[in-house]
Amino acid sequence: EIDILVADDVRVVVGTVVFGPDPGFDDRVIIYSLGVALPRQRQGIGTLLKQTVMSENAARRPPRSVISEVHRNNYRMIRLNDKLGVGKEPDPTNGEYLLTVVTVEPDE
Repeated sequence: EIDILVADDVRVVVGTVVFGPDPGFDDRVIIYSLGVALPRQRQGIGTLLKQTVMSENAARRPPRSVISEVHRNNYRMIRLNDKLGVGKEPDPTNGEYLLTVVTVEPDE
């Protein structure tokens, strides 16, 4: 099952995130795509979308890690992940990308 979250402003789409289970892994979810309309970037919309995916998966039993790929030149997304404390490492299958991984835990 694939989930899509939409950020809107008075019925105008300003951002989306597409995510779903990592095939073959019960404890991981993949963010397939996260994007924010260019005029609305740097307003916290991407951060809110990624935080929503993280908190939705923290509420699941067991909690799931959230995985995504980020192009090594996508400095805005790299900064967003750094701000959220998301770990990153080179993608072993494609040197153009970084893998980001965050293990989410339920709020106590």
